[in-house]
This record gives sequence, structure tokens and C-alpha cells, in this order.
Amino acid sequence: MFTYQIVPGYFLQSDPATQPHFDYTTHNFGLINRPYPSEGNPPDPNPLTQWQHSTTFLRTLPSTSPPGTSHKLFYLARHGQGYHNVAEAFYGKEAWDAHWSALEGNGTMTWDDALLTGLGEEQAREAGRFLERQFGSGVGMPVPGGWVVSPLRRCLETAGLTWGGAWVGWVGGWGGGV
Repeated sequence: MFTYQIVPGYFLQSDPATQPHFDYTTHNFGLINRPYPSEGNPPDPNPLTQWQHSTTFLRTLPSTSPPGTSHKLFYLARHGQGYHNVAEAFYGKEAWDAHWSALEGNGTMTWDDALLTGLGEEQAREAGRFLERQFGSGVGMPVPGGWVVSPLRRCLETAGLTWGGAWVGWVGGWGGGV
């Protein structure tokens, strides 16, 4: 059995003071601008980005951690707006939770395995454009080594539009039970 916990002090998203409407695209994916113990002294003549510092630090943690402890960097994302989100907004949370969410749809819209709306598709594409910039040489955010995606259509659509060809070649791909 594994126990997972967030290590505070590295991402704004884990800070309780961060507002729910926080926009990760304007804050380096939420990575906190901070010094790391693995930084050299004197300062490196070729300074690293915050992502390069944090990745270097993450690689040093096994040597200073208790036995059986490992550290992983997860990028967690939510799907773009789906038709079920539109329906919940239309009916209201209370009516949605009490009645409508248990149905497949309402005769004009289906939400049992909801597709993305046009807005949801654009949200996923914008996330992809942001990640392309983050993975570029100027930022140095590390590209994931694997993906875990819900088999719901809205999640698969979001992953495909966000990550493009980057994840399709991964074991499991589009159709594999990921």
C-alpha cells in the first residue's frame, strides 16, 4: 500500500491562501519561485530556470529521504468544460445533485459520458499551447514520462487536445485502458 502526500512549499496550488480561480498559465504552472538546497555556491555562471532547479532538487531527494520514501512529480489536470458542466450550471447544483446527474441527458443534451463543449475544446488547446511553452528551452519544465487518463470521453478528448502527439505513442495510447 502506498501513501501519497503533497509536499508543501513548492506549488502555489497547495497553498491554502491560493484562490480557487488561480490561473496556472500566468504563474509558471504554479511553481513557487524559491531557492533550493541543491543550488551551488557561488552562484552558477549559467543560471538555471526555476524548473531546472526544482528538477535537480527532486533528483537529490532519494539520498536524503528515509528508506522506502520516494518523491514523484505529478501534473494533475481537469478535463475541459463538458456538457455535464453546462447542465449543472443550467439546473443548479442542488437540482443537479438530487436528480439530473443520475440521468443520461434531458432530450436536448447527453451527459452520461459527456463530450467537451466548444469552450472545453478551446480550454484543452490553450492548456496545450501553454505546456508547449513550458517545455521549451527557456522554461525547462520536464516532459512527463507517462500519463494516466480517465477513460471518460471528455478526459480522453482533453488529453488528446492538450498533449497532442506527445502522449499518443505512450503505452496505452488512445484506446488502451489507461
